[in-house]
Amino acid sequence: GGGGGGGGGGGDGFSAFDSLAGVMGLFGMPWACLAGWLHYLVFDLFVGAWQVRDARRRGVHHLAVVPCLVCTLMLGPVGLCLYLFVRGALTGTWLALVEQPRDAPKAKRR
Repeated sequence: GGGGGGGGGGGDGFSAFDSLAGVMGLFGMPWACLAGWLHYLVFDLFVGAWQVRDARRRGVHHLAVVPCLVCTLMLGPVGLCLYLFVRGALTGTWLALVEQPRDAPKAKRR
């Protein structure tokens, strides 16, 4: 069958990403499902670990981080955004994503 009027010829390898139905069809294939699952696990693992290390360095209480970790596990980038908001609200550091040792000298503000 022909597929719903998306653009482009089918030989480009990206036609499955033209619609939600196409993406859902990809996850019906075991190799694509495995690749997507591994991608999500890696994102969740590394971002969650970074959140915990960053919170420890910046003095954010671990109970404030737990909801962010759950949200990262379930919703990926939404959990990261939630953590950045919580961290900003508690420490005043909103967008710094750089890892620094606890005893690193603070940059002078101008």
